[in-house]
Amino acid sequence: MSASREARKQDMMNTILQIYVSQGLENTSMRDIAAALKINISTVYDYFKSKEDIVIESAKYYMQQLEEKFEEEHRQIAPDLKTEVKRVFDLLTGEKQNLRFIYQVISSPMYGERGRHELESIYTEYMKFSEILAVAYGIDPERFEAAFLLFVATVHDFCLWDNEEFVNKKLKCIYYLIDKELEKNDVL
Repeated sequence: MSASREARKQDMMNTILQIYVSQGLENTSMRDIAAALKINISTVYDYFKSKEDIVIESAKYYMQQLEEKFEEEHRQIAPDLKTEVKRVFDLLTGEKQNLRFIYQVISSPMYGERGRHELESIYTEYMKFSEILAVAYGIDPERFEAAFLLFVATVHDFCLWDNEEFVNKKLKCIYYLIDKELEKNDVL
Protein backbone atom coordinates (compact mmCIF):
# COMPACT_ATOMS: atom_id res chain seq x y z
CA MET A 1 0.00 0.00 0.00
CA SER A 2 1.37 3.42 -0.95
CA ALA A 3 2.31 5.91 1.77
CA SER A 4 -0.55 8.28 0.86
CA ARG A 5 -3.04 5.41 0.81
CA GLU A 6 -1.77 4.19 4.19
CA ALA A 7 -2.06 7.74 5.59
CA ARG A 8 -5.64 7.94 4.29
CA LYS A 9 -6.42 4.60 5.92
CA GLN A 10 -5.04 5.86 9.26
CA ASP A 11 -7.27 8.95 9.01
CA MET A 12 -10.19 6.66 8.29
CA MET A 13 -9.34 4.52 11.34
CA ASN A 14 -9.67 7.49 13.65
CA THR A 15 -13.13 8.31 12.31
CA ILE A 16 -14.25 4.67 12.31
CA LEU A 17 -13.08 4.21 15.90
CA GLN A 18 -15.04 7.29 16.97
CA ILE A 19 -18.17 5.90 15.31
CA TYR A 20 -17.85 2.52 17.03
CA VAL A 21 -17.16 4.16 20.39
CA SER A 22 -20.11 6.54 20.16
CA GLN A 23 -22.67 4.18 18.59
CA GLY A 24 -21.49 0.78 19.78
CA LEU A 25 -20.34 -2.21 17.81
CA GLU A 26 -23.76 -3.72 17.11
CA ASN A 27 -25.38 -0.37 16.26
CA THR A 28 -22.85 0.66 13.61
CA SER A 29 -23.56 -0.30 10.02
CA MET A 30 -21.38 -0.07 6.95
CA ARG A 31 -23.65 2.78 5.82
CA ASP A 32 -22.85 4.66 9.05
CA ILE A 33 -19.14 4.19 8.44
CA ALA A 34 -19.33 5.27 4.80
CA ALA A 35 -21.46 8.31 5.70
CA ALA A 36 -19.05 9.41 8.43
CA LEU A 37 -16.11 9.01 6.05
CA LYS A 38 -18.06 10.84 3.32
CA ILE A 39 -17.40 8.06 0.83
CA ASN A 40 -19.53 5.31 -0.64
CA ILE A 41 -19.56 1.81 0.78
CA SER A 42 -17.64 0.32 -2.15
CA THR A 43 -14.77 2.72 -1.42
CA VAL A 44 -14.67 1.48 2.17
CA TYR A 45 -14.15 -2.01 0.76
CA ASP A 46 -11.21 -0.71 -1.28
CA TYR A 47 -9.43 -0.30 2.07
CA PHE A 48 -10.90 -3.20 4.05
CA LYS A 49 -11.84 -6.73 2.96
CA SER A 50 -14.88 -7.05 5.24
CA LYS A 51 -16.74 -5.53 8.16
CA GLU A 52 -14.88 -7.97 10.40
CA ASP A 53 -11.59 -6.49 9.17
CA ILE A 54 -12.86 -2.98 9.89
CA VAL A 55 -13.85 -3.94 13.44
CA ILE A 56 -10.57 -5.73 14.16
CA GLU A 57 -8.44 -3.01 12.56
CA SER A 58 -10.31 -0.36 14.59
CA ALA A 59 -9.65 -2.27 17.79
CA LYS A 60 -5.98 -2.76 16.89
CA TYR A 61 -5.70 0.93 16.00
CA TYR A 62 -6.98 1.89 19.43
CA MET A 63 -4.79 -0.66 21.21
CA GLN A 64 -1.77 0.83 19.47
CA GLN A 65 -2.78 4.24 20.83
CA LEU A 66 -3.16 2.77 24.32
CA GLU A 67 0.24 1.08 24.10
CA GLU A 68 1.76 4.47 23.23
CA LYS A 69 0.13 5.97 26.33
CA PHE A 70 1.64 3.20 28.45
CA GLU A 71 5.05 3.80 26.90
CA GLU A 72 4.73 7.47 27.86
CA GLU A 73 3.75 6.45 31.39
CA HIS A 74 6.85 4.19 31.54
CA ARG A 75 8.99 7.29 31.08
CA GLN A 76 7.27 9.27 33.87
CA ILE A 77 6.97 6.91 36.81
CA ALA A 78 5.85 8.66 40.01
CA PRO A 79 8.16 8.78 43.03
CA ASP A 80 5.92 6.43 45.03
CA LEU A 81 3.92 3.37 44.03
CA LYS A 82 0.53 4.50 45.34
CA THR A 83 0.73 7.70 43.31
CA GLU A 84 1.72 5.68 40.26
CA VAL A 85 -1.18 3.26 40.74
CA LYS A 86 -3.55 6.23 40.94
CA ARG A 87 -2.05 7.70 37.76
CA VAL A 88 -2.50 4.42 35.89
CA PHE A 89 -6.05 4.15 37.22
CA ASP A 90 -6.79 7.66 35.92
CA LEU A 91 -5.14 6.88 32.58
CA LEU A 92 -7.22 3.75 32.05
CA THR A 93 -10.50 5.12 33.34
CA GLY A 94 -10.00 8.10 31.07
CA GLU A 95 -10.15 5.56 28.26
CA LYS A 96 -13.45 4.11 29.50
CA GLN A 97 -15.46 4.53 26.29
CA ASN A 98 -12.69 3.18 24.08
CA LEU A 99 -12.13 0.23 26.41
CA ARG A 100 -15.84 -0.56 26.31
CA PHE A 101 -15.54 -0.86 22.53
CA ILE A 102 -12.62 -3.27 22.98
CA TYR A 103 -14.72 -5.35 25.41
CA GLN A 104 -17.53 -5.44 22.86
CA VAL A 105 -15.11 -6.77 20.25
CA ILE A 106 -13.56 -9.48 22.41
CA SER A 107 -16.89 -10.64 23.85
CA SER A 108 -18.70 -10.67 20.50
CA PRO A 109 -19.61 -14.08 19.06
CA MET A 110 -18.78 -12.67 15.61
CA TYR A 111 -15.45 -10.99 16.36
CA GLY A 112 -14.40 -12.41 19.72
CA GLU A 113 -11.99 -15.18 18.82
CA ARG A 114 -10.10 -13.13 16.27
CA GLY A 115 -10.34 -10.03 18.46
CA ARG A 116 -8.84 -11.80 21.48
CA HIS A 117 -6.02 -13.14 19.32
CA GLU A 118 -5.28 -9.78 17.70
CA LEU A 119 -5.52 -7.80 20.94
CA GLU A 120 -3.59 -10.01 23.34
CA SER A 121 -0.68 -7.58 23.13
CA ILE A 122 -2.33 -5.38 25.76
CA TYR A 123 -1.66 -8.08 28.35
CA THR A 124 1.97 -8.06 27.30
CA GLU A 125 1.94 -4.30 27.93
CA TYR A 126 0.37 -4.79 31.36
CA MET A 127 2.99 -7.39 32.29
CA LYS A 128 5.84 -5.26 30.99
CA PHE A 129 4.57 -2.28 32.98
CA SER A 130 4.08 -4.43 36.08
CA GLU A 131 7.72 -5.53 35.89
CA ILE A 132 8.92 -1.96 35.38
CA LEU A 133 7.01 -0.82 38.47
CA ALA A 134 8.22 -3.75 40.56
CA VAL A 135 11.84 -3.03 39.70
CA ALA A 136 11.41 0.73 40.19
CA TYR A 137 9.93 0.27 43.66
CA GLY A 138 12.06 -2.68 44.78
CA ILE A 139 9.31 -5.29 44.86
CA ASP A 140 9.56 -8.91 43.76
CA PRO A 141 8.14 -8.81 40.18
CA GLU A 142 6.35 -12.16 40.48
CA ARG A 143 4.59 -11.15 43.70
CA PHE A 144 3.70 -7.71 42.38
CA GLU A 145 2.31 -9.13 39.14
CA ALA A 146 -0.65 -10.72 40.98
CA ALA A 147 -1.60 -7.43 42.66
CA PHE A 148 -1.18 -5.56 39.39
CA LEU A 149 -3.41 -8.03 37.52
CA LEU A 150 -6.04 -7.60 40.25
CA PHE A 151 -5.69 -3.86 39.76
CA VAL A 152 -6.13 -4.17 35.98
CA ALA A 153 -9.24 -6.33 36.48
CA THR A 154 -10.58 -3.70 38.88
CA VAL A 155 -10.07 -0.96 36.33
CA HIS A 156 -11.73 -3.06 33.63
CA ASP A 157 -14.71 -3.70 35.93
CA PHE A 158 -15.02 0.01 36.61
CA CYS A 159 -14.87 0.88 32.91
CA LEU A 160 -17.63 -1.62 32.19
CA TRP A 161 -19.94 -1.12 35.17
CA ASP A 162 -19.20 2.40 36.51
CA ASN A 163 -19.72 1.16 40.08
CA GLU A 164 -17.54 3.46 42.22
CA GLU A 165 -18.47 1.80 45.52
CA PHE A 166 -17.41 -1.62 44.25
CA VAL A 167 -14.18 -0.33 42.70
CA ASN A 168 -13.25 1.56 45.86
CA LYS A 169 -13.60 -1.64 47.92
CA LYS A 170 -11.36 -3.50 45.50
CA LEU A 171 -8.83 -0.65 45.43
CA LYS A 172 -8.63 -0.69 49.25
CA CYS A 173 -7.70 -4.36 49.06
CA ILE A 174 -5.09 -3.65 46.37
CA TYR A 175 -3.60 -0.76 48.36
CA TYR A 176 -3.43 -3.03 51.40
CA LEU A 177 -1.52 -5.65 49.35
CA ILE A 178 0.80 -2.96 48.03
CA ASP A 179 1.44 -1.64 51.56
CA LYS A 180 2.25 -5.14 52.80
CA GLU A 181 4.61 -5.78 49.91
CA LEU A 182 6.34 -2.43 50.39
CA GLU A 183 6.70 -3.09 54.14
CA LYS A 184 8.39 -6.43 53.35
CA ASN A 185 10.89 -4.63 51.20
CA ASP A 186 11.40 -1.71 53.58
CA VAL A 187 10.45 0.70 50.82
CA LEU A 188 7.80 2.62 52.76
